[in-house]
Amino acid sequence: MNGKERPSKHQDILDFPLRLVGNDAKENYITEVIIPAMDVRRRRLSSMSEEDVGRKLWSPPASDKPGEEHELTQAMRKSADTLVTVEEALEIADVVYYYLQPNAPEGANREKLETFMAIILGNMSLALDFTIVKYKTRLKCGDRGSYREIEEEIMQAFFIIKGIPKNF
Repeated sequence: MNGKERPSKHQDILDFPLRLVGNDAKENYITEVIIPAMDVRRRRLSSMSEEDVGRKLWSPPASDKPGEEHELTQAMRKSADTLVTVEEALEIADVVYYYLQPNAPEGANREKLETFMAIILGNMSLALDFTIVKYKTRLKCGDRGSYREIEEEIMQAFFIIKGIPKNF
C-alpha cells in the first residue's frame, strides 16, 4: 500500500493470511477455526455430511445450484484470457473450503486438490489465502445483504496487497 491509500476498514481480514506462515498453518486455521465457525453461523449442530459436501462440490451444472467445481470452471471460461480474476479467487476459495471439510468424500482428497490448484495457481498457498480471506469476510459480513459485493471488494484489496495484477 502506498502512502496515498487509506487502510481498509477490513484490514484485519486482509492481514490475517499474511501472518500465517506455511500451508500447514493456513490449512489448520481453515479446518480448526473457519469451518467450525461457519457451522455455528449456519446453525449446524455437526459437520456437513459426506453426501452434502459431495453435492456442494459436484452438483451438475444444470441443477438449481451447480457444484463449486462447475462454478469455478464457468468462472475460468469467462476469463480465459487471464490467469486468475477476483471471481475465480472466490470460487477457488469455495472449492478449497469444501475439500477441507471433515466429511469430504473420498473423491475430494488432498492430492486431487493440490494438483487442481497447482494447475490453476502453481501452488496451494494462494488458494488457502483466498479461502481465509473469503470465509473470514463471510463470517464478519455474511449477514449483510451486500455480502457478495463486500467479498469481491475485499478480495480485490487482497490482490493489491499481494501484488497480484487485477487480471493476474
